[in-house]
Amino acid sequence: MARAGSIVKKASKASDSKLKAVVDMIIEDVRPSKKEIEGAIAVSNSISSRIKKLMPKGAELVIVGSMARGTQVKGSYDVDMFLLYPRSFDEKKMENGTIEIAKKIIDRKKGETFTVKYAQHPYARINVNGMNADIVPAYKIGNALERGTAVDRTPLHNAFILSHLTERQKDEVRVLKAFLKAHRIYGAEVSIEGFSGYLCELLIHTYGSFEALLRSVASARLPWVLDPKESAMVEPHSDAAAALVKKFSKEIVVIDPTDSNRNVAAALSLESFSRFILASRMLLDRPTKDAFYGEGYSDAYPERALSALIKSLDCELYTLEFGLADIANDIKWQQLKRLDRSIRILMKKSGFEPLIALQDMEDSIGVIAYLVNRHYNGTRAIEGPSVFLKGAAEKFADAHSKSYKYLDGERIMALEKPEHSNVHSLLESIRRSNEISKLSHVRVKEAKLFFGTEMPEECARLVHRSFVKKTTLRI
Repeated sequence: MARAGSIVKKASKASDSKLKAVVDMIIEDVRPSKKEIEGAIAVSNSISSRIKKLMPKGAELVIVGSMARGTQVKGSYDVDMFLLYPRSFDEKKMENGTIEIAKKIIDRKKGETFTVKYAQHPYARINVNGMNADIVPAYKIGNALERGTAVDRTPLHNAFILSHLTERQKDEVRVLKAFLKAHRIYGAEVSIEGFSGYLCELLIHTYGSFEALLRSVASARLPWVLDPKESAMVEPHSDAAAALVKKFSKEIVVIDPTDSNRNVAAALSLESFSRFILASRMLLDRPTKDAFYGEGYSDAYPERALSALIKSLDCELYTLEFGLADIANDIKWQQLKRLDRSIRILMKKSGFEPLIALQDMEDSIGVIAYLVNRHYNGTRAIEGPSVFLKGAAEKFADAHSKSYKYLDGERIMALEKPEHSNVHSLLESIRRSNEISKLSHVRVKEAKLFFGTEMPEECARLVHRSFVKKTTLRI
């Protein structure tokens, strides 16, 4: 393994100085003020004291996450509280007990709220003085081998980060988070598939600074394997890297220093990592504050923006709007993704493969939209088997008996017009399909199909937002 800092190429002094100046300016933007931190701590202490009065004997309350580690970004004051139970506690009893405690400690007369959320298991979210606090049940463990639930490791993460990050590095974690947010790749949610807060902390620990991380990522190659416990990069083509790629079935691996059997980058998609590579190169090439944040976009007049887009690309836009059940966002997003994949397979099979597929959701509304070539008539050449596969060519010919057939070398081909003459007809049939409707949390049969920009403003806003996210590559 190579020490992560040692593989970063030295930059020119002028470039080095410019980037440091940008990082220092961003720190001032994203570091919470002393007053803000003290206010958040006061609310957190108030919630903690209420919980401690009700928690059972043997339980322990710990504050975890970015607020506890000092890596929170200005304006982000949500707090994660873990109610740790002895391993002798029944898991269901632990979950129900935590939720009951959260219910009892809120004062509804003061506008405080309570909701039950779901991740690996149920937890409570309360809002006090405008600050969200997640109260999560977990087992108290000394090491990862003792864990009983997936979240039990989190206090171990706290201990590792607090003992390995300097105050300057905590600020640089904030800079990294702000940079990733600007490029819409911060967050491990299914809708983003980006960098978690813990992953950001481990990256700064491994490389020592935001600048060193950028310089390494700018020339990254797959597989990309890091061992933060050793502050090292595993040589990409080594046997060790190959073994870890095989172990985690992923080419981007960041080993959890508290649990060698966990990949902290498991949720990070190749697309999000690729965006990070391009963004890093751009900032190194042009180290300015404007380049760091990039250009924003406006949600105003989305129909007008979509109309201009359709005209400039000379394409057609088809949008399906779905009602979504009141369940966890990750589940809704996963089901929208599955639905999108199924629809695109059918579109491709019918000769109407979209130029780009878009997906977004908000609250109880989900959209899937497709930009399609306006001049695409759907006729396609279907590739059949080689004539040297006895019987296969004949079976293919029978299956495509109504099509024009010809040979391309030794392979039999068929020219075929699809069942549907246009995309609208195809999507309507998909909307009514019993097979597609099996996704329980996406009400497919109740979906509305829109052509062009004739859709509700909220729907247009989601489609436009998705297009901007998808196509904004700052290079």
